[in-house]
Amino acid sequence: GDDIKFRAVLQNSADTSKVMRFLAGAFRLICSNGMVIPDSRFEHLDIKKAHKGSLDFEKDVAGFFGNMEASFEAVSMWEEYAHIKLDRPKLEEVFTELKIGPRVQEDVLSLTMRGQDTTLDQLINSGNSTLWDGYNAFTQRITDADSLEAVKIDNGIKVTKAFDKIVNAA
Repeated sequence: GDDIKFRAVLQNSADTSKVMRFLAGAFRLICSNGMVIPDSRFEHLDIKKAHKGSLDFEKDVAGFFGNMEASFEAVSMWEEYAHIKLDRPKLEEVFTELKIGPRVQEDVLSLTMRGQDTTLDQLINSGNSTLWDGYNAFTQRITDADSLEAVKIDNGIKVTKAFDKIVNAA
């Protein structure tokens, strides 16, 4: 039932200090700012060429957006998240899979989730937690972290794989 809006980002630089990068993603609209969701379902493309006439910008853009349909279709997995209960054993599977230590585990469990005014710990204790709640707690912590965008994306991909593993086992 959450509103999800897609986004596409182009990163480039005039002085070749950054590679040209296309990133697809989504915002979970909780407030006017939204919440970024780094997720492996979304296409990303890094063009690692010098900017000395070797880029074919039109071709690269067309290739990136040509693959977006697969990203849109892949979001249906999130609907599965909302139908699977998240209990302590499943959460432990995620923590183990991601090799998350006690401090980060406590952060994920205790942060107040945007749009819900509750914590993942409270939801699990009440028996009302789904994988979607857990996924949102993890991605909120990732996006709020003071990390490089590339690190956030890598961490989001790892979280996605861990949650998808639970869905596929169900």
